[in-house]
Parts: sequence; C-alpha cells; structure tokens
Amino acid sequence: MSVPADQPVHLPGYRIVRILGRGGMATVYLAVQESLGREVALKLLAPKLAEDPIAAERFIREARTAAQLEHHHIVGVHDVGKHEGQPYLSMEYMPRDSIAGGAMSPAEALQVVREIALALKHAHEKGVVHRDVKPENILRRNDGSCALADFGIARTTAPGMSLTQEGMAVGTPHYMSPEQVQGLTLDGRSDLYSLGVVLYELLTGELPYRGTDGWNVGMQHISAPRPKLPPSLQRFQPLVDSLLAKDPVDRPQSGADVARRIDDALAALTPTNPTTVVMPTATPVSPVKSRRNILLVTLASLALLTTVAWYWSQHSQPNPVQPESTAAIADVLPAAQTGVTLAVLPFANLSGDPSQDYFSDGLTEEILNQLSRIPALRLTGRTSSFSFKGRNEDLRQIGAKLGVEHLLEGSVRKDGEQLRVTAQLVRAKDGTQQWSKTYNRHLSGLFAVQDEIAKDVAQAL
Repeated sequence: MSVPADQPVHLPGYRIVRILGRGGMATVYLAVQESLGREVALKLLAPKLAEDPIAAERFIREARTAAQLEHHHIVGVHDVGKHEGQPYLSMEYMPRDSIAGGAMSPAEALQVVREIALALKHAHEKGVVHRDVKPENILRRNDGSCALADFGIARTTAPGMSLTQEGMAVGTPHYMSPEQVQGLTLDGRSDLYSLGVVLYELLTGELPYRGTDGWNVGMQHISAPRPKLPPSLQRFQPLVDSLLAKDPVDRPQSGADVARRIDDALAALTPTNPTTVVMPTATPVSPVKSRRNILLVTLASLALLTTVAWYWSQHSQPNPVQPESTAAIADVLPAAQTGVTLAVLPFANLSGDPSQDYFSDGLTEEILNQLSRIPALRLTGRTSSFSFKGRNEDLRQIGAKLGVEHLLEGSVRKDGEQLRVTAQLVRAKDGTQQWSKTYNRHLSGLFAVQDEIAKDVAQAL
C-alpha cells in the first residue's frame, strides 16, 4: 500500500531524515542509503496517484528513462522501484537550493542557461523531452555548477514508450511552449523555449507573461509578442527572441546551438581594450571555464597564425606596402557625401545547418563593426537591423522603417573549411542593386574577408 505523505516513511534500505519538498504529484525526502552510507533525495509518488495504476506505471517507466541520462548537468538517478505499492525514486542529493529567487548578473544567468542547454542536448539525443524546465527544477551543486532535476513528467519520443496522451497539456503554464500549451506533439525545441523563459526571468527577475490563470498565460505564449528586455540588457534581445520564437522552426535547433550562442554572448562580456573590436564568432579565449567547442578554438588559432604570418611577410620586405587594414577603411570616403545612412541586415545562413546561424550572425556583426569606423557613414544599430532576421519583407519597406538610404545584405555558405560569402548593396528608395560581389575563401581567411567586404562596400558607396 502507498505511504501517506504525513506519516513516517519506511522503505527498506533507506533511513528517512526529513522532508525536502512536497508537491501535488510527489514528496521528496532527504534519506540515507544505508548500504553505501550516502545521502540521497528520495521521491515518493503522492498517495492518490500511487493508487492509480496508470499514474504509478508512468512514474516508474519515465523514472527509468531518466535513469538512462548520465550527464554532469543532470541530477543523477540511483534507483527506481516500488515497495508495497509505493513507487519511489532515489536521486542524487543536491544540498544547495534551486536557482529560483530573482535576477542574476548577465554573466551568471548565461552560464546557468548554458549548462542546462548542454543537459538538454544530452537528454534530447537520448530521445527524452523534459517538459518542465523551470528555475525550481535547476539545482546547484556545492561547486556552483547547475543540474537539471525532476524528469517526472518527461516524455520519451520512442514509439509506445510514453503513457502521456497527445492533446494533454502537461507542465507549468508560465514556462510552456506554444505547442505544449496546445497539447501538440513535442520535441526538444519545446524545452529550449522553456529555457528561454528561464533566461528572461534570470536576467530581469520577472516572468515574460503573467496572467490571472494558466489559460490566460498559455494564450500569451501562443499569440502575445515576444517580451522586450530593458535597455541595459538589449544586447541579449536576439538570443531571447530566438529562444522564444512561436514557431519551433525559428528557434535554435539544439541545446548545442544554444550553448554556442551563449559562448559568443559571454565572450562579448569580456573586458577589452577600448580600441579592440569584440568578434563573437572568432574570439580565441572564452571566459567560460567549461570546455569550449574544439572547432572554434582551432579556427581561432588558424586565424591568429594566418594574421601573424601575414604581418611578418609584410614587414620583412625592403619596401613594404602599407596593408589595407581596417583603420585605412576610414580613408575611403574622405570626400564622400557626409551622413550616408546604411543598415547591415543579418547575412542569411545557406549552409543547410541551422546550428551555423551563429556563424553568419557573427560575420554580420563584425562587418557592422568595421563599417562603423567610417566617419562618413551613419549606421543603424545592431538590434534594429537584426529585428528583420528571417523576415521576408520588401527591402524598400525595411529601408523606410529603418530610415536609411542603403541596405547591405548577403549570405554565407560554410562547407567544411571553405567559405562562400555573397554581399550586395541595395538602394533602399527603389530596391535597385548598386553593387554585389562573391567571396570564396578558406576559413582561415575569415578576418581578411570581413575587412575586404567593409572596404568594398565603402568604395561602392
């Protein structure tokens, strides 16, 4: 028979110490696993649910699914079973509290979300959708790292393995994705939407949508505009917008993609010399202590070696020619019409891999940074330009909305270590093309092609 939550618990092999928490579905106790002498979190299904065969079976089956997930940022499962009709789950005990409780510094918030994104990557690759990602389910270890807990309503995507019916909206309304609110079939991108809600809350201390009841909140997730961050946090708006996209197709497609974007955002937070331009996609040093994507480090190293080799080749010649550096770009328009207005639109990712969006976005940002050094140009800010990412609008309308005379758009195709970048300059007034060029380069020439595009655009103007 099941154990009432308000009665002493007796489970063979465990000594109950105290209650850690209690919810509508289960009660969690601090216990000692006597055979190993270790503290564990012991989760027992609520009495009424334990008496329901379907609920009890779902608890056991989905707990066993969670037990297959072994990852540093997922709370470990030690044991799962049933004693005298009482389903139980023995988990890793996390002595520190959850991250719920208010806003954090941007760096800390990004680090937390990055770690959970990696946890979700692992779960999704195993075919498990969490369905209840929220601050209360993100716990801290003593070393400060975070781990995702409570796969109690997780759903496996394997056929016939989940007991949750399609059409059932299961989860916490404030963190549900639009498709979860509607009871549609879910995949890992639903969890990434919930992670976007967590990110917004950690940055601002507030939920993006609030209402009088779960239905009202759910309707906002489905149809309300994406929430806006305060001015001091605007640099993170593109990341929040991508995670909170209403259509899963418009979101990052994996936890790994989210982690890469956060690496770029964290790199941009690193203090630099005022004359140094921060390049998110090619920064060789990450402030994150955890392992950086090996590919990015390798590419950054290649770029650095290429730059050093070029420098010495130029300075070792008897009569060296002055290099066409970024500083020299400002001289291209000395006599040009002052106050020329330009918006650099996000370059389209044509690689066929949505996870490469961070690469094309970073290239766009760097070209924008290079062009901003030209005194004769007045450039639209990054946030305004990136608000048109993925929107198939007439360029004349975009130009009118941004109030500019010219638009720079383009595309990036990355195939292995080869790059194909196409850029075109358009007159906003009538949509006519003023200039276009295609650049085929090896990836190690990334920095050079950014300078070259900026210089060519300036000359075209």
